[in-house]
Amino acid sequence: MVCRAMKTNRPVVECNVRSLPGFEKKPYDCVGVVPIAIDGKSFGGITVDSSSSNTFKGEEATIHAILSPYAAIIVFTIDDAED
Repeated sequence: MVCRAMKTNRPVVECNVRSLPGFEKKPYDCVGVVPIAIDGKSFGGITVDSSSSNTFKGEEATIHAILSPYAAIIVFTIDDAED
């Protein structure tokens, strides 16, 4: 999920996560991700999760609006580290 957000440089929502191989016993079943990126280069992602399977379904724009300020703060620390 984070890798997909990093590759596309866009928010990602994954529902029914427990149906994916290796995720069957996870406490969460829906995940939203916003990439942390500078000039299109992604460094990671900020995630939010829910135990319900469809909490964030179709809410990519909302997840982006809520988590982007946090991603921006992290970008400042990455940018400072590269100086």
